[in-house]
Amino acid sequence: MPRLALALLLLVAFTARAEEPARVAGFAALPGADTLRVRYDTTGCFHSASYEFTFTAGAAPRVMAARLNLEWSEAERKFVEASRVTLGDLALAAEDLRQLDALIAFYRTKPNGGCTSIDKLHFEQVSGGKVVAKEAFTDASCSVHERKGVLSLSTLLDRMQKK
Repeated sequence: MPRLALALLLLVAFTARAEEPARVAGFAALPGADTLRVRYDTTGCFHSASYEFTFTAGAAPRVMAARLNLEWSEAERKFVEASRVTLGDLALAAEDLRQLDALIAFYRTKPNGGCTSIDKLHFEQVSGGKVVAKEAFTDASCSVHERKGVLSLSTLLDRMQKK
């Protein structure tokens, strides 16, 4: 009987692990037909904003961004998108892709918090209209801008505004 219980426990453990969503491919390794959607929510003492970035791969990688205007939904008991404002798009160089991959690597380290500004990021890799990989991160370290070789999403927004 103990062997049967152990076998069932192992079966459940391996099945649960197999159903975990895959990690996103990243920016440089994103297959040409796939897109990477990133929801970026940032809040702090003096700011609160939500954005959606759509990264496309291929011969000419690009990013498009929109600011999301949120409203409280009493029915859903959460904030929902009321409207969006397209902010623009940018061509991405190979160095940008490398630095964006460094951004994901930084978030995967689960940086320590302590800052009153909190960034929440939800990555979805979409292939053939279906989400094939997901990752979510919360960063309360306020240190992403101090990282050498890392391209932050807020820096991409600044580039779009200067364009």
